[in-house]
Amino acid sequence: MASMPSSARHDDDLSSQAGWAGCCALRYGTGLAPATVGQGRTWIEVDLAALAANIGVIRRAIGDRSLMAVVKANAYGLGMAPVACAALAAGADALGVATSEEALALRAAGIVAPILIMGHAHPDHAEALVAADVTVALYTPETARALAAAAARLGTCAKGHLKIDTGLCRVGVAPAEATEFAVMLQGLSSLDVEGAFTHFSCADDGDRERTAYEHQMFLAALDELAAAGHPVRVRHAAATAAFLDSPDTWLDMVRIGIGIHGYYPYAGCSRSVPLTPVMSMKTRISRLRRVPAGTGVGYGLSYKTKRATTIATLPVGYGDGLDKRLGNKGHVLVRGRRVPRAGGIAMDLSMIDVGDAGGFETGDEVVIVGRQGDECITLEEVAATAGTSIEHILAQLSGRPSRVYTGAVGGPDQTVMSCHPPRL
Repeated sequence: MASMPSSARHDDDLSSQAGWAGCCALRYGTGLAPATVGQGRTWIEVDLAALAANIGVIRRAIGDRSLMAVVKANAYGLGMAPVACAALAAGADALGVATSEEALALRAAGIVAPILIMGHAHPDHAEALVAADVTVALYTPETARALAAAAARLGTCAKGHLKIDTGLCRVGVAPAEATEFAVMLQGLSSLDVEGAFTHFSCADDGDRERTAYEHQMFLAALDELAAAGHPVRVRHAAATAAFLDSPDTWLDMVRIGIGIHGYYPYAGCSRSVPLTPVMSMKTRISRLRRVPAGTGVGYGLSYKTKRATTIATLPVGYGDGLDKRLGNKGHVLVRGRRVPRAGGIAMDLSMIDVGDAGGFETGDEVVIVGRQGDECITLEEVAATAGTSIEHILAQLSGRPSRVYTGAVGGPDQTVMSCHPPRL
């Protein structure tokens, strides 16, 4: 595998029934249930053509720099392997994940592109990660030594990127300690320190001044490394917010997660690069019941009807990833109309108050996120109603709803994607 990043493109045919799809059974609890089952209850649609378009506009913006598609947390709930395949086919150079499990799952899916674990990799995972040619964030002596020892046993070289902590105080070595740590790493002959990176603490809050300050801290640490004889080949700092707001932080590679899925990380973020949302979430009315005024609805009877009305039951709840804080708040779309929620969000069910409007039937499609007719409920609206972030709403999506992929890879009813390994 080429070192990270690579400028190669991934043009393999991703549509045949080979790779990971051929060795994965359709199974409940993974989002891989057949579409014919999921679309009778609750399902998530992922527009891979929109994702490819997002990759394209980001690529054009960054020019010759490399693009890492961040697919951690099951690609923000949308399906890690299908999203990773589509991102690589569209021009991403590498993949970013948070855990060893995620990296090894991508390798098991037949993906051979460079993968960086940006978070903690336990020393016990070292041999599996080296054998799978996974690149690891380096910031503890224990993990670095375990990787080097595993590589020596396997007769190969482990790969890592030095993580420098410029403000988050989570993972990484302090800038003042970076050179000393690099000296230790250089003593591990079977460890290749390909790059160095940081992650900005306040970019998602729109604090460009703090982002610039942390960027300068990072550059100063890199200068000290180079002066001490420890230059790195790949420098990266900008995730989606800094990519959009602070182009001077792009360096050699940008890491885009929420952006490849078509979302801006905060309300005031720059829209200089047009992004297209990739996700819709839908369900169907499973029951309609006419009730008199004063009827309580849901656990705790937290919703009371003010008039005679019709309550529709939806087979979607927090067990599917619908935020519990949406109880009695916000709307869904039915037949192109906004309809308010009624009652709390239970694990498997929730309700809406369709009022006196006629024409609703059991089986009607209900849009939780997405467009129906001339109306649209955005992910940003849902997140604001729940009082949380769009990343949180996405990461809560469970494995229960089927994922239906449309667009660039496969057909409209494929819920398991084929992925020929991209060649670098």
